[in-house]
Amino acid sequence: MPGLPGTSLFLVLSALGGAGAVDAFAIEAEVRSDTQTIAVGQSHTCAITANGGAFCWGRGSWGQLGNRANTVSIGSPVAVAVPAGEQFVAVSSFSEHSCALTGAGDVYCWGEGRSGKLGHGQDRDQNAPVKVSAPEGTKFVSVAAGVFHTCGVTTTGGAYCWGGGANGQLGNGDTAQAATPVPVKVPAGVKLVSISAGDRHTCAVARSGAAYCWGSGSDGRLGNGATASQTTPVMVTAPAGVKFVAIGAGTYFTCGLAATGEAYCWGKNEFGELGTGTAGGDASTPQRVAAPEGTQFVAIDVGGNHACGITAAGAAYCWGRNGDGQLGDGSTSHKAAPVSVGFVSHVQFKAISAGMYHTCATAANGTAYCWGRGTDGQLGDSNKRSRQNALPVSAFGMKFAVPPHRE
Repeated sequence: MPGLPGTSLFLVLSALGGAGAVDAFAIEAEVRSDTQTIAVGQSHTCAITANGGAFCWGRGSWGQLGNRANTVSIGSPVAVAVPAGEQFVAVSSFSEHSCALTGAGDVYCWGEGRSGKLGHGQDRDQNAPVKVSAPEGTKFVSVAAGVFHTCGVTTTGGAYCWGGGANGQLGNGDTAQAATPVPVKVPAGVKLVSISAGDRHTCAVARSGAAYCWGSGSDGRLGNGATASQTTPVMVTAPAGVKFVAIGAGTYFTCGLAATGEAYCWGKNEFGELGTGTAGGDASTPQRVAAPEGTQFVAIDVGGNHACGITAAGAAYCWGRNGDGQLGDGSTSHKAAPVSVGFVSHVQFKAISAGMYHTCATAANGTAYCWGRGTDGQLGDSNKRSRQNALPVSAFGMKFAVPPHRE
């Protein structure tokens, strides 16, 4: 299918312990999931390296840099204290904590620990990765860190969430917080392949191409035509024939990537974050993003009030709120339709992550670029200034991992 993001089969098999250790669904699930190799939070950024290491930069006051020593803002990459013997293959962040998936299918989290969102049984911050206390034998193929909670998809197509649950975002039929993973009540017969945790809601894509959301329904962010909150997954009312291959949950809105390469968004539209060409007027069902004619996205990511996508040619586009320059088009004016990230015409992007107020992407050659708010060093250029155009992270020649996207 065109526009299908994912990993190589080699990574799937090595990540889950060899061909004999997984079933056909587990392989397909991981191939279809977007392996995020760079992750943007509220005021920090993390990226993994090709050898399974990880680096973070930006604000460190809650331990979100993950390197044990630094709890101050750092404007250039510092090494995360990856546990001995582990290799990270994916990373996720949204607010002030990050989580990473290992080659063995385990999840580690670090940073702010309130509401139990680090998943290790306590509400305590951690300045180095700690293993999530998943049920024995549970292995994950996808992980997503939200603002108050975290979720992951398992090798069997189920899902677990942990952290704050006041709006039902844990998907277990309850509104209590959970400091260790609780199973999402996935509809019978549905197998999930990827997941995204937003502010107070969660969304996931099923193997069938259907999308499901749960948690706060305000502004229509669940995409089911209503605004009521849901404590268990409800199906997104997709346009006829649309099959999703990836999904991103933001603060108050959600976007999905269709198998055709088109993007659809729903929820709050205050700044034009739905990308339809018009700001204002929330939508409780998916609306097609008004991308330039002929554009096919192979990856998307959703931030606080903006979203970004990468095309098959490696171009980056963003839309929505732009008060800090997070759209990367050289301005600070909001955009209700996708605009091209500027000053990188020679760069072919492979991964992109939209945070609260800044955005970062990794090029095909492993160089990381960031733009938007930079006051805590989250852009990684050492000077702690905001900027409206993409510039390389000051990584002293360091190359970060890139996920292969199939055409």
